[in-house]
Amino acid sequence: MRKILVLSTLLLFSAVWAVAQYDSDSNNGNTKERSIEGCLDGSPGNLTLTNVLTGTTYQLAGDTAKFGDKVGHTFLVDGFTTTGERPSSMSAPSGSQMPTLTVDEAEHISNQCRNPHNWRK
Repeated sequence: MRKILVLSTLLLFSAVWAVAQYDSDSNNGNTKERSIEGCLDGSPGNLTLTNVLTGTTYQLAGDTAKFGDKVGHTFLVDGFTTTGERPSSMSAPSGSQMPTLTVDEAEHISNQCRNPHNWRK
């Protein structure tokens, strides 16, 4: 009887552990951790970052106060992106949203921006 109780308890803990691992590792496929170098645009409370390599524009969320009044500058931003990525030159289907980049950390790279649309040159 004691062996059955120990095995049942072990099985229960294993199942709970497996579910916890699945929940912590899973996401809806729309969230990815990123480091993006881009050009800051917009205004306080409505800032965007355009990736200098791909031209993808992200709506910035999270701690954006660290950008201050540095619109037009280049930053390296670490954070999480949500929703699908698409180059800003592609037309968006009606009702779709710009990808969001939730800022964890940001490093000021330059006082100027490279034109993100020259990435093919």
